Amino acid sequence: MFKNDELDLLSVINEMRSEIPSKNRIDSWIRYYSENDYPEHTKDGGKWLIFCSKEEVDSIWSKIKKAQDKGFLGDMSKVSTALSQKYKNSVICVYTYDSTDKDDVLRVRKSLSDLGFTDILNYKRDIETINGVYGSDNEFLLKI
Repeated sequence: MFKNDELDLLSVINEMRSEIPSKNRIDSWIRYYSENDYPEHTKDGGKWLIFCSKEEVDSIWSKIKKAQDKGFLGDMSKVSTALSQKYKNSVICVYTYDSTDKDDVLRVRKSLSDLGFTDILNYKRDIETINGVYGSDNEFLLKI
């Protein structure tokens, strides 16, 4: 009796731990790593922030992963999931290995623009995240 109950519970957990952001109710973030030739993340890393509605997050996430696999972006990105429903929007973070490498930061931004993200995007260094600095008015954000 317990064995079937355990299998049922595992299938429910696996269904809730979907790779589709709007369906994942277990993890706060889904991370995606691609195997492209990109420098290793440094202590000066950062990320472009793409805010989108919960209705469009799945299609945008799919587009980001494909571009990342083709080497247009860095080698890591992450997306907030349905577990974060208390927030109005979803966020996708597209990482760059080093915020001091302005050419690479701008290359990734141009790739995002080519994908259709032409509105102003914020770039945030990892150090601000580590130090708990949040909000669109903070002085550390690069807006392009």
